[in-house]
Amino acid sequence: MQIGGKWTDGTGSVENALILDGRVHKISEELVWRYDTSDWHAPWRVTGERVDLAFVPEHVRLADVRRALYMRSREAQAFGHYRGTVVADDGEEVEITGLYG
Repeated sequence: MQIGGKWTDGTGSVENALILDGRVHKISEELVWRYDTSDWHAPWRVTGERVDLAFVPEHVRLADVRRALYMRSREAQAFGHYRGTVVADDGEEVEITGLYG
């Protein structure tokens, strides 16, 4: 499974796909990502017409870097497990359990 979001919003391009038995099932929609920026360790939700996933963070890396008076970079990076369902091109509902990402 390959999912992503936010950085491609509005571009017309997405990076979402499910790979089963060597076949790529393209998920061409922008997914909705719901998470609490005040508590990065709280469970997340990732949804779309063919995607219904929960993400449970286990490790969160936060960075807030000032490189100069006018440059600042903030980042939150989370690793954990996904569970839920993704629908393949042929309509098969695939259960996702314990997928680390």
